[in-house]
Amino acid sequence: MKMSWWQRIGRVGRKNPGLVIFLPVAQNPLDNFYGKQPNFLLNGGVESAVFNPNYPTILGKHLECSCVESGVSLSEITEHFGAVGGVITNKLLEQGKIYINNFHQLWGHGYPHRHVNIRGHTQNDVELVDANTGEIFEKMQMSCAVRF
Repeated sequence: MKMSWWQRIGRVGRKNPGLVIFLPVAQNPLDNFYGKQPNFLLNGGVESAVFNPNYPTILGKHLECSCVESGVSLSEITEHFGAVGGVITNKLLEQGKIYINNFHQLWGHGYPHRHVNIRGHTQNDVELVDANTGEIFEKMQMSCAVRF
């Protein structure tokens, strides 16, 4: 939650300085907690995240985002994206998600950042419903929901 929030603030501030992020406090209990106690959100550390940075899907998403943000020189692919960087680059080129300009730099299209989720796959989301009211109070991954 906190890590995602700080990432969003960073993305907003990069292109348009001076913009403000509002936290919707009515969406779920966690949002309500931080909305009522913003010091917990603004100060202190963020939650830990553990993932395999060399996983091809993650590398591909980050390569695509890098291309959109600032371009990536073809000569830097292995340096920044490891031994599989070339293979991933070729696949993204084949899919038309990135392209090579006249200066041998890779660039991308659109805003792929919205599809990057280090917390896992989002197609298996479930809605948690209050049995008494029928109100949806949270949406989470199936893998997390089965732990409750």
